[in-house]
Amino acid sequence: IMVATIGPASGNYEESLTTLRYANRTKNIKNKPRINEDPKDALLREFQEEIARLKAQLERRGMLSKKRSKSQKKIILEGEEITEEGEETEDNIERDMEDYLK
Repeated sequence: IMVATIGPASGNYEESLTTLRYANRTKNIKNKPRINEDPKDALLREFQEEIARLKAQLERRGMLSKKRSKSQKKIILEGEEITEEGEETEDNIERDMEDYLK
């Protein structure tokens, strides 16, 4: 709230006119409140949200299930290649995804 006072005397005409112009300009000011946030913190928060969104996408596609049964693993032992039936954990899958993205 702003109160602008003007005087009726002709000697105060210029000052009253200036006061009315100022009051009109201040009436048109629009404030947009926003949170004070460090740009690095904002960027970090955006990355965390993106990671969560991407993990949810992978879960929907079935790529991050807790365990995958009967997946093929190849073990090379002293020059022999052996295929073993086993289970991969989420950590192994995430590591493979990170290696793939690099």
